[in-house]
Amino acid sequence: MSLQFEMQELETGKPYLMKFRPILTGTILPDWCHGPFVAELSSLVFHHDHMTIDYNHDETEILGYAHSFAVDSTGWIGDGVLLSLAPGDRASQVILQGKAGVPWEVSPTLMLDEGTQQKVNDGEVVNINGVDQKGPFTIFRNVPVRGISICPYARDKDTNAILKMARLNQPTTMEVKKMSDEEKKATLNQKDEQTTLNEEPEKPVKDETLLKFTNRFGFERGAKLFQEGVEYEKIDEAFQTLKANGTSIGLRLIF
Repeated sequence: MSLQFEMQELETGKPYLMKFRPILTGTILPDWCHGPFVAELSSLVFHHDHMTIDYNHDETEILGYAHSFAVDSTGWIGDGVLLSLAPGDRASQVILQGKAGVPWEVSPTLMLDEGTQQKVNDGEVVNINGVDQKGPFTIFRNVPVRGISICPYARDKDTNAILKMARLNQPTTMEVKKMSDEEKKATLNQKDEQTTLNEEPEKPVKDETLLKFTNRFGFERGAKLFQEGVEYEKIDEAFQTLKANGTSIGLRLIF
């Protein structure tokens, strides 16, 4: 349950790698409303392939985003990044306090009432998430997940926020980097020399699109637009049109 770091220094505006191992174990947990319950991991519902990470279930404290979800022997797992936008902000606190030894845990926001329920009677044994569990408890299936929180005390105490915190300074599938004009020209020239007629052009890295959104519309609004699958060119054109017409952008662009 401890954080593992591979970081020399913290840089604002740079994404840092993170792994959740796991986000949810799939064991029986307490709940003040439903009593003991367990969520079926294989039927969790995700509305986007990226999911917002906040601090302690506070939607005003956005830390980054998670993706690449799967279920393994430890439970529901995922990868993602944290992004510090300013010295001393919440993301930098989570990173640096974790480096100092704070054992952060993970808590997903589960919309239990939107799933289906199965009551397990007292003494009845049911296999759920690969483990035989003895009632009484409630099984929730097809549960939507709205987000993930990093917090001091998660309801599922066996969750782990393993934050590698190695800055993405090498080209990877998760590379998020804003190049200077000189770097862009050098890269294009190098590709022109290496590309042959039989080669397909490289597809743009998805996280570079996220960076365009956050640079243009701010981190929280940009991340939300990115998650909802809005095309950057279309929203940017609308933004420019409103601005040129002198329309109040703050009133018109509500997402």
